[in-house]
Amino acid sequence: MAKLWHLVIVWVQVCVVWAVPSLLDATIDDLRAGLEDGDFTSVDLVTAYIARITDVNPVLHAVTEINPDALEIAAELDQERAQGKCRGPLHGIPILIKNNIATLDKMNNTAGSFALLGARPPRDAFVASRLRKAGAVLLGKSNLSQWANFRSSNSSNGWSAHGGQTKGAYIPNQDPSGSSSGSGVSSSLGLAAACLGTETDGSILSPSQRNNIVGIKPTVGLTSRDLVIPISEHQDTIGPMARTVKDAAYLLSAIAGVDPNDNYTSAIPTNLSIPLLPDYVAACDANALSGARLGIPNNVLEAFASFDNTSDPETSAFLSTLSLFTDSGATIIQNADFTNLTAWLSSEAEGKVLNADFITNLASYLSKLTTNPNNITSLSDLSDFTKQTAPEMEEYPSRNTATWDDALDPMEGFNNSDPRFWPFLQEDLFLGGEG
Repeated sequence: MAKLWHLVIVWVQVCVVWAVPSLLDATIDDLRAGLEDGDFTSVDLVTAYIARITDVNPVLHAVTEINPDALEIAAELDQERAQGKCRGPLHGIPILIKNNIATLDKMNNTAGSFALLGARPPRDAFVASRLRKAGAVLLGKSNLSQWANFRSSNSSNGWSAHGGQTKGAYIPNQDPSGSSSGSGVSSSLGLAAACLGTETDGSILSPSQRNNIVGIKPTVGLTSRDLVIPISEHQDTIGPMARTVKDAAYLLSAIAGVDPNDNYTSAIPTNLSIPLLPDYVAACDANALSGARLGIPNNVLEAFASFDNTSDPETSAFLSTLSLFTDSGATIIQNADFTNLTAWLSSEAEGKVLNADFITNLASYLSKLTTNPNNITSLSDLSDFTKQTAPEMEEYPSRNTATWDDALDPMEGFNNSDPRFWPFLQEDLFLGGEG
């Protein structure tokens, strides 16, 4: 009897694989069409994605947790569809979110640390609730560089104590970049239809580039940071990571919007309290670049990518794409340089801003938790947990806490209400804007 049941399970899995398109290449439109035509169900999709994660995750460690309620949620969404209700293009589509975006369900939200294992938020993060409202299935949590790469000076991209070492999608033991490492790898390999990542300084764009996908870093304030484990209120943002521009646009349309719990989103224009947001999906037009002028900051490329060394593979690949833009009607403006690049390269302003914001913003997030098993209420508590309570689990001191140590330095460290903070913020804003 046991062998018979095994054969039945295998037969069901094979049927699901035949019904569902290749997850490696399927777009959200492909999945929508299959769901609308009845070729497969959302339950089938979730089953197939879980099988794919189970297959590759022991090697790549891209996913920290699978939502234990995912199949039940998918079944409910299938029932809605059968009754003629469709919430939109993401209805029944499985999406992974980074393991610093809170959900009020059976999943953890740890930023990759055992310090927050078992902690509970008061509600879903705004972006998570928006995905649910749009009909997406929150499939699980993707791995990340621990604390969004804001702990150590000697750690590795994609490593977290809670999730292990994420590896890139293309070659054995590839650096996946970070900190949204798991989201980059998962989108690239079809472990979900698309993912959410977060960025403070490169954490969406860099792993998207490294894993050959599309990442969109929204302007700060376009997407709410409510109940997302923070680094900096002045730089944090949440955005989509997907295999196509259109798929990323679907996610951005779902998560963008005004949230009273994140004052920065109040800058979004409104009409009679209705946010005036672009139609990002409609903007995916093959002729959209006609007449556009695109500047190339050559001095930045020279500083960071040895611009004159055409043997450098990433620089060469970038240069080879410029003809695609001109063929699409755009004009390339060379030497659209950053006028204060030298000052930016030597500035300590961003580091000071991030350190100060982290002290304040982390404490604010922690204060909202309804359950906090390790009683972590501040950066000092977190540092003590890492160094004294669970150093082996957190791989301390082999992975140091240099970033936190700088922030907590009694002589040099301060929070973002300290008078010393303001001039660093102004310098940071200048160098990141008109400078």
